[in-house]
Amino acid sequence: MRRVALFDLDGTMFRGDSIALLVLTLLRRGVMKPAWYLLRVLWGTLLWKLGLRRVEAVKRAALAPLGGLAPARREELLRDFVHEELASRVYPEALDKMRRHASQGFLVLVVSASPTLYLRYIPDILPADAAIGTDTEEDFTVRENMTGEAKVRAVTRWLEEAGVRTDWASSFAYGDSASDLPMLRLTGNHFLVNPKRGARKKGAGIPRLTWS
Repeated sequence: MRRVALFDLDGTMFRGDSIALLVLTLLRRGVMKPAWYLLRVLWGTLLWKLGLRRVEAVKRAALAPLGGLAPARREELLRDFVHEELASRVYPEALDKMRRHASQGFLVLVVSASPTLYLRYIPDILPADAAIGTDTEEDFTVRENMTGEAKVRAVTRWLEEAGVRTDWASSFAYGDSASDLPMLRLTGNHFLVNPKRGARKKGAGIPRLTWS
């Protein structure tokens, strides 16, 4: 039986939203004309906040400019984004906790709603065995955002395909939002990190950590 340690990424390992940081990176790199691109993403985000657009559509709009890049250039940009932008933002306490679990023989997994397009490079900068995220198709269409119960399904599927028999009672999980609660409750040891208001309300009684 293997113990696992599950870590949400955005808001848990570092402050902020990685796809928003990617948008800023694409703007700085001149991948898309700033005014048109930024307006489209901001408008889509507003509609999503108002409940008028699915988050999957907003993510596709944010990622769409990558389609104008040659594959090699796209991968270089995404790898640099993770190595430079995300690596510099990781909370020291988060990195230390992940390292401790890894040194104790845990299977360490990052489980995030962020796109696997760049999550695949997360094990380059963190002591994680794998990163599980939101899959996209060739045109960057998102069929299912990796959040809530979708995280549970993705984790259990990954473990089954890897042939891992899991000791859930001795495993750990860390997240910051209400949508992380189903994943946290998979494990016998779970913590809310810098929890958002919804997580504090729906996850009353769950131990809290402050990473900064």
